[in-house]
Amino acid sequence: MNYLKSWSAAPGWTEVIGRGGLGLKRTEFGLLVLGPGETHAVGAGPVETVLVVLGGVCSVSGPGFAFEGVGSRQDVFSGKPHAVYVPARQAYAIRAHSALELAWTRAPSPRARAPVHIRPDD
Repeated sequence: MNYLKSWSAAPGWTEVIGRGGLGLKRTEFGLLVLGPGETHAVGAGPVETVLVVLGGVCSVSGPGFAFEGVGSRQDVFSGKPHAVYVPARQAYAIRAHSALELAWTRAPSPRARAPVHIRPDD
């Protein structure tokens, strides 16, 4: 099987590998590209999500939580990343404070956990 996947980064939410693609039975993966001040909202669903900031700074918030200043590097070669874990059945919104590129991965989950901001030193 060829695991090489090509795509063009485009503004907005882009699915790169869907569930079932490249042998991934439960996981999906993609990118989000936003300009300064832009937002992207995601409704509550049966999937848990991890957002990894590739470059830029953003806030991630939803009912009962708000993480400000998520991200600190200009690009993937400029240090360790920030990430945010968002549990299943949790709506959230991402607001870019600068040009922002982040990777997202999600998978179905029956668990109810608290959202977490994972900092580079964590």
